[in-house]
Amino acid sequence: SVRSHLASDAGVAELESELNRGIELGVSGVPCFLLGGAFMLPGAQTTDVIESFVERAKERFAAR
Repeated sequence: SVRSHLASDAGVAELESELNRGIELGVSGVPCFLLGGAFMLPGAQTTDVIESFVERAKERFAAR
């Protein structure tokens, strides 16, 4: 049941690992978009900004 799951330690280690990874990457707030482990866009953004971010990341990946 949901109550027993929430009362357990299920997922705690995974959550702590993800939180630590975020700190290592420099994430200071949410949302934070990370593409390919190399490009980070922090904060809530408009659709236009996100589209531009994705296009620039694609261009940089293609140039590698």
